[in-house]
Amino acid sequence: MDCLYHPGRRARARGMCSRCYSRELRRSSRPPLCTLPEYESAKHRGDQAEMDRLRREYGPEMIARSLKLKAERKAAREKRKQETASQRLERRRKIYRKCLYGITPEEYDKLFHKQNGCCALCKLSKPLVVDHDHETDTVRALLCHGCNTALGYVERNGLTWLHAVVSYLEKHGSVVVAELYSRNQTEIVVQ
Repeated sequence: MDCLYHPGRRARARGMCSRCYSRELRRSSRPPLCTLPEYESAKHRGDQAEMDRLRREYGPEMIARSLKLKAERKAAREKRKQETASQRLERRRKIYRKCLYGITPEEYDKLFHKQNGCCALCKLSKPLVVDHDHETDTVRALLCHGCNTALGYVERNGLTWLHAVVSYLEKHGSVVVAELYSRNQTEIVVQ
């Protein structure tokens, strides 16, 4: 089998002779051709000789790859231009959830439907955020912003702080605390 670029030379790896293969390995760390300012300026000027020199230096595969990359980026840009504001926001949320929590859109939807679209703590139907354990980075449930914030304060400050909050509300005659105690919905144990 002959080299792709040098007929007559024996191919060693990936259809290339050893010289071409080592050159390709050095090139793999280079940026794509379409992002090179020299190539773009030569193309803009119509300097065919400079474009040919860069093509020889970078090779036909690099050119094909860079042109494909450029076309894909342009298509993605056009698609993003046609998005509505809500579609753009939802796309960014999906990317954010995947990067920060490692949760795919399907996993998020599964949690959402499992909780019937309600917060796992207050059971109200509000916009939900992903609650996760800061120690292990595992996703626990979907909470509304208020419950997630309150849970964060409790985790940082402990149950002693939560007991102090309840005492404070009792002292100042909060209807909410009296209601909770009368229904016996909550029981706070200070450790």
